[in-house]
Amino acid sequence: MQFAICYLDWWPELLVFSDQKGAVTAEFMLLFPTVVLALAGVLGVFQLGVVQLELTRDAFTQARQLSIHGSLLPIAGAEFKSFRQGQLVCVVAQKRLAIELEARACLFQHGS
Repeated sequence: MQFAICYLDWWPELLVFSDQKGAVTAEFMLLFPTVVLALAGVLGVFQLGVVQLELTRDAFTQARQLSIHGSLLPIAGAEFKSFRQGQLVCVVAQKRLAIELEARACLFQHGS
């Protein structure tokens, strides 16, 4: 039983260093903005990836529309340019955000 009392006597001294209480707060205050900025960067890159996937989908949709019907659909938020490459009908989609994103899709002309 005396061992347990001795254990409880020195345990709080290991957890709380009375002369270094402010050091932990200062280190946390330096680290916290860095973690927030890193998290914002990761989320920003993730958002750009999602926009790139949407742009690729829109480019494929436009290429399919162009190969079947011969015209582009009016899709807001991006610029579309079409061209032919041999038997392929191609569409390049561009979108300007913080950086310029581009996607390209090519399909065979319907009926050829």
